[in-house]
Amino acid sequence: MQHQVGWIQRLLRSGSEHGGTLLGLVIAAGLLSLPALVFGADVAPAAPTEYRDVPYVGSRNVIWVVAQLHLLLAGFVLGVPMFAWVCEVVAWRGGEKRYDKLAKEF
Repeated sequence: MQHQVGWIQRLLRSGSEHGGTLLGLVIAAGLLSLPALVFGADVAPAAPTEYRDVPYVGSRNVIWVVAQLHLLLAGFVLGVPMFAWVCEVVAWRGGEKRYDKLAKEF
C-alpha cells in the first residue's frame, strides 16, 4: 500500500513541477470523455441480425468454403516462390543442374 501512495505522490509532484500540465491533461481527457458516457447510456440493445440462408448448403458452409479456398490459394501463391528459391539455393550450393532446372520451371 505504501508503494501506491508513493506513486501517487510522485505523480502529483511531477504535475506541480511542470506547471500543472499533467493536471490539465487529465481534466481535458475527462471532459472529452463525458459526451461518450452521455450518448452511450441510452443505447437500446441491438436486435439479432437475420442472415440469409443459402438453400441446401447453409450460409456458414459457404463462408467456410470461401475462406478455405482463400487460404489454399494464398498458400500456393506464397509456397511456390519459396520452393523455387530453395531449389535455387540447393542448386547453387550443390552444383546440380537438375535443381536449377526444377527451379526455372516454376
